[in-house]
Amino acid sequence: MQMSFGEQLRLTLYGSSHGPHVGAVLNGLPEGIALDEVGLKTAMEMRKPGGPYSSQRKEADEVLWLSGLVNGVSNGDPVECRIKNSDVRSKDYGFLPDHPRPGHQDMVMMLKTDGIQIKKANLKNHY
Repeated sequence: MQMSFGEQLRLTLYGSSHGPHVGAVLNGLPEGIALDEVGLKTAMEMRKPGGPYSSQRKEADEVLWLSGLVNGVSNGDPVECRIKNSDVRSKDYGFLPDHPRPGHQDMVMMLKTDGIQIKKANLKNHY
């Protein structure tokens, strides 16, 4: 599943909860912006089991930076990151696309595309 937001600063999200990984590409970020690694780590901790935005899946949630950063500072290239899904259970998502979850990408895509994209992603990612 993919979705994009913005014009001059454009964020594209890709992947799925029941696929091999999720990721993001941020285009338009100027050179010299420092990554807030502590803030990012704090946000990622919130989704672990027991956190305020928790998931029942036990994932490492390690962010792999693929491009756009040198020593934690943007270099003007698109910034791409990826997070591997290691606790993948496709059968846990059998309720999609009929019951999208508020606060999740499937709800956003259901509303944005009138359900078309989530149905395509659901069929493509069940393996």
